Amino acid sequence: MIVIGVLLCLLVVTLPFGVWVIWKATRGSLTLTPREVVAHSFLTSHVTFADVQRFATLRIGLGTRGAVGGALGRGASGGREAMHLCFQGTDGKTRRFMVSRFERADEITAEVTRLVGKQREEMTMGAMGPKWPDRS
Repeated sequence: MIVIGVLLCLLVVTLPFGVWVIWKATRGSLTLTPREVVAHSFLTSHVTFADVQRFATLRIGLGTRGAVGGALGRGASGGREAMHLCFQGTDGKTRRFMVSRFERADEITAEVTRLVGKQREEMTMGAMGPKWPDRS
């Protein structure tokens, strides 16, 4: 009975946190102004266009074989590939968010490209995460 009591306590303590995580992961909003973009999802990404040094898109193909991970990824991204908008700031840090989870992602990408005023590059996935293309 002690084991069952401990397991029930874990469930009661972690259940509200689990519900909050699910709620935050399924909600999302995007605020786009002429000066900045703020993407609210599980985490919040805030980018001020004046501080952008480089701008790129990153497309990540999702599994198509019907595995659970692929199905969850396709559900979160809205398709067979996830598209991220990536920004490198003047401080050298890369900020990104998945734009494909929002409706009209192509229109959002085009508008952000216009507002940033930089040429859009295409990033690739490297061994340790997204990789900026070499400048030649």
